[in-house]
Amino acid sequence: MGRSRGGLTTKIHALTNQDGLPIRYELTPGQAHDAPPCEQLLDGLQPGQYVLADKAYDADWIREMIWEQGAIDVIPPKANRKLPAEFDAEIYRERNKIERFFGRLKASFRRIATRYEKTSANFMAMIKLASVRLWCQFYESAAYFAAGILLSRHDETQKIDPEDTPEGVLISWASDAPEGFSDGDLDLIRSAMPFLGLALKSASNRKMARELLGVYLGTDAGNRVLSGEIERGTLEKIDAAICYFDLIGFTSLAERLEGDRMIEMLNAYFGIVVNVIEDIGGHVLKFMGDGLMAMFDLGDARTDAHAALEAASRITARIEELNTTRAAAGLPATGFTLALHNGEIYYGNIGADSRLDFTVIGPAVNQTARMSDMHRALGQNIVVSEHLRRAVGADRTDLVSLGRYMLRGVPEPQELFTIYTG
Repeated sequence: MGRSRGGLTTKIHALTNQDGLPIRYELTPGQAHDAPPCEQLLDGLQPGQYVLADKAYDADWIREMIWEQGAIDVIPPKANRKLPAEFDAEIYRERNKIERFFGRLKASFRRIATRYEKTSANFMAMIKLASVRLWCQFYESAAYFAAGILLSRHDETQKIDPEDTPEGVLISWASDAPEGFSDGDLDLIRSAMPFLGLALKSASNRKMARELLGVYLGTDAGNRVLSGEIERGTLEKIDAAICYFDLIGFTSLAERLEGDRMIEMLNAYFGIVVNVIEDIGGHVLKFMGDGLMAMFDLGDARTDAHAALEAASRITARIEELNTTRAAAGLPATGFTLALHNGEIYYGNIGADSRLDFTVIGPAVNQTARMSDMHRALGQNIVVSEHLRRAVGADRTDLVSLGRYMLRGVPEPQELFTIYTG
């Protein structure tokens, strides 16, 4: 969009065929000259084709571009042209087809004539949608049918505000029958529209709910809530591997960083951790300040343990890469801690009548939290429990014992391990 004598405007540059049907488009600001977009519009001409354009396109480089492709230019010369240029006036009379095309384009969609769309991408999308309609109308109007239905209340005497459209469904239909749609076909479509609209609304609402719940609760928890597991106290006992992730020294960093830089940093690290966990089949249960809790419930303790250790290895490698990149860019970077444990947990709805949280509780969760407090004392950023070490079996020889320790709230001493990376 640019500023011209008419205010803020946009120019639509179009190439049509001999019937005045659009083939290509280019958009430029309103004050831009007509000629430059020709480089894109005229690419791919066929030998022998006539190219009709008005005086605004009388430029030697445009004519040469047409000739190089074996096409024939039909462009009247400007009055100030130094070298004469001939053109076929009889063929040039056909140029009115593109003027009529622009008239039909603006008449088809008022929002194109007045440019309702703010972005160029949306504006171009509406232009192409109108073009599809023009093509269908030209070849067989009876083979194309479009209809809409409103699914929310709207005063029919008032125009629809494009910036605040009511909820509804727009559907286009095409027929490959030689005669197109019959009157009976159209009556059937119209009578089915209310029912089809409600079915589409229901399906789209469910899809939207699943995506939103998946983002805010996690895929597994979201699917459970959507399937009806919303009663307080509904819990399922499962065996899973638990993961506690935390950023090192983030509290002091947050005191020195501006709010937007702090959020950017959190998102950078969380983005890596969440992607790794979900790629391996785990579920992120919740974010807790500068940390998160996740679980791996893949069918058996051995598989869960292997998945948790694989996640730890990938997270380590990915965060090392991130820290290198951030340091090179002069951005703050930090390390992380990870506690891994497995055991029996309760998974489900916990909270009050008016506010529930789909999460996990149980001794295994508590022990993982206590292990996460041991990183500083042990001098290791990854701590693995004895239970998870036994579950993984003899497959992993890189788990090194850190000794036995009493954990707060755990009655028996626990042997802890870390991953040897030397």
